[in-house]
Amino acid sequence: MGKSQNIRVGLIGAGPRGTSVLERLLANWAATETHTRSLHIDVVDPYPAGPGHVWQPDQSRLYLMNTQSFYPTLIPEDERLAPPLAGALLSSGGRRSSPSAVKA
Repeated sequence: MGKSQNIRVGLIGAGPRGTSVLERLLANWAATETHTRSLHIDVVDPYPAGPGHVWQPDQSRLYLMNTQSFYPTLIPEDERLAPPLAGALLSSGGRRSSPSAVKA
């Protein structure tokens, strides 16, 4: 891919891991890209974005997968790789999207 070509990425899965990959992709693009080309991301998942198919929010709190949102380590501690985006903590509830983005 040349430096002048736009970037298009397909991300399979919008659960916790897919969301982590999306955040890292956007953080690295924001930290290194000169924004002379566009980034288009297609997220494909038959289930609603967020908890994913396996993580059921209405399950018993005794299940290990239903830990509090600040326990999963989705954001790397080494900010030299690419600093986390604003509102990157899962517990913050913040989200950035474009007007044409699909609302989940």
